[in-house]
Amino acid sequence: MEDRKSKVLANETLGPGICCLWVDAPHIASSARPGEFVMATCGEGSDPFLRRAISVHRYGPVVMAREPGTQHPDWITATSVALLFNADGLARSWLGIREPGEEIEVLGPLGKGYELDPKARRIVMAGGGTGIAPLVALADEALASGTAVTLISGGGTEAALFPRERVQPDVEYVPVTEDGSVGRRGVITDPLADYIEEADQVFLCGPVAMYKTVYDIWHKLVIHKPTQVLLEVRMACGFGICYGCTIWTKNAGPQFCCKDGPMFKLEDVDWEKL
Repeated sequence: MEDRKSKVLANETLGPGICCLWVDAPHIASSARPGEFVMATCGEGSDPFLRRAISVHRYGPVVMAREPGTQHPDWITATSVALLFNADGLARSWLGIREPGEEIEVLGPLGKGYELDPKARRIVMAGGGTGIAPLVALADEALASGTAVTLISGGGTEAALFPRERVQPDVEYVPVTEDGSVGRRGVITDPLADYIEEADQVFLCGPVAMYKTVYDIWHKLVIHKPTQVLLEVRMACGFGICYGCTIWTKNAGPQFCCKDGPMFKLEDVDWEKL
C-alpha cells in the first residue's frame, strides 16, 4: 500500500456518465489483484473531505502481455492502471473531468480481492454497469490460466452495458437489459442460474440487493456453487482505522469491508444484518 500522486494519462467515456480514467501508478500496476481497490482524491482542498473507493479495472502490464505485438494507445504502459466509475455526485464528477497531465492522489492497492481456484476450468461472472470493473481484470487472469469465462453484463439499456469490444473475444459475453434493447430482457440475476451448471466458481459485483437475490435463488434451487462477492459500502479510510465499513459475517462476526474484504463468500455474509 502506497500513497502517491499519479498523473492522469487518459480519460475515456464508455457510456452515459461512465468514465475510464487511466493513471500512471507503477506501485499499483505491479501488485494489484482483481477485486482490490484504491482510495482516490476527488476534489480540491477539503471539499469533499474524504476520498472515494474505486475498483482497479485494468492493469497496463496485463493488457500488454495479453496482446503481444499489438499497437496499444499511448496510455497503456507497463506502469498504467485504469479506474472505472460512474461520474455522479460531487466527488466522482470532479474525478470524471480530469484531463491528461493533471495529478490525483491515489492510495493503494487496498483490500482483499477475488480468489481464483487454480483448479477451476470454468467460471461465471456477473456485473451491472460499473460493477463490471473488477470482473474484466479477473477474466484476463482466468483466461491466462486456461479457465473458460462466461460474463453476464447487465444494464437498463444497451448504452449502459459495458462495451463488448472491451472484453476478450474468448469470453462468453451474455448481455441483459431491462428494456430488452439488446440480449435478454430482464435484470442480471434472471439468467444467472442458467449458466452455472458447469461452473466451478461464481463471481459477482453489484449492489447488495443483487447479492441478496442470488443468495435466495441459490437456496431456493439448492445450488451449491462457491460464490464470491465484492461488497460496496461507504468507506472513509480504506484500511481498517475508522470502523465505518463494518459488516457482520456468520463465521467471523464483524469484519471490515476495506481490510477483510471487499471480497466475501456469499454464504458467509449475514444478509439479514446488512
